[in-house]
Amino acid sequence: MKHLNLMMKSILDFVIKPVVAASLSSLALIIVLVFLIHPVYPLVAENQVFKKSEFVLTGDIFEQEPALQTLNDSASLELTYKPVAAYEAAEPTLLLPRLDKEGLPKWEQSLVDQLDFLTSPLLGATITTRDSQLPGAPRAYRNGTHQGLDYYDGFCGIRIRFGDPVYAAGDGVIYRIDHEYSELDASARREILDTAQNLEDTPEDILDKLRGRQVWIKHDYGVMTRYAHLYQVADNVEIGDPVKTGYLIGTIGNSGTGDGARGNRLNPHLHFEIWLGEYYLGQGLTPPEVRHLWQEVLD
Repeated sequence: MKHLNLMMKSILDFVIKPVVAASLSSLALIIVLVFLIHPVYPLVAENQVFKKSEFVLTGDIFEQEPALQTLNDSASLELTYKPVAAYEAAEPTLLLPRLDKEGLPKWEQSLVDQLDFLTSPLLGATITTRDSQLPGAPRAYRNGTHQGLDYYDGFCGIRIRFGDPVYAAGDGVIYRIDHEYSELDASARREILDTAQNLEDTPEDILDKLRGRQVWIKHDYGVMTRYAHLYQVADNVEIGDPVKTGYLIGTIGNSGTGDGARGNRLNPHLHFEIWLGEYYLGQGLTPPEVRHLWQEVLD
């Protein structure tokens, strides 16, 4: 009997020890892999790229009240911009709308389909519910016309707060970025508005001042996107730098507006334009038509 017990013990040792050893080895390997891989996937990746199908509220990512982000703050790692690899913009046929008998652009479906590479510059944002914030809306205070889409808090499906991040709406190259920007004071702004009101339309040089701090990105097909009223722009991005869809380019502000001229942070919003040659997207359309067109392009 004693010999039988010794034999059974030997058999169990022979079977169990390798299993235990293998299990411990596997556990050790898993621990090593976790420590090696984990740093590659932080909660918010630098220069996060998002897709049209994603719906992520800004507040879910940047949990800060008030929503003031600083692009030059080294402690805010999720807002640190790093230039991407060289992006060679192709030179496809220039996208331009056909004109009708009155000379107004026609926004045909084939044109809309080619703009599908663009996406919203704000995570999860939808097209505004207010006609006055659409391209083509009248601007009586300067005797002109609105040329872009406004994203205001309460009208576009997400919170819009001073300092929230603004992203590139598509792959492209930086055409303009206002690192050096000086806000007009209230009297200077009033002066240029008086000048505009005495003319048939707002002159481009005045309109440019009213857009405040800006970034422009040149895309394929001759498409240009403009991002206006910014608080800050990415500190180490320069003219000619390539950017990819969803890369951080600035933060929401109110530069160029009356509140910006008064030095407060009220009524922050993003003014976003899409241009094809000399035509802004939605030009010549009614508000319902403009809204539907922009929804087709960005949503």
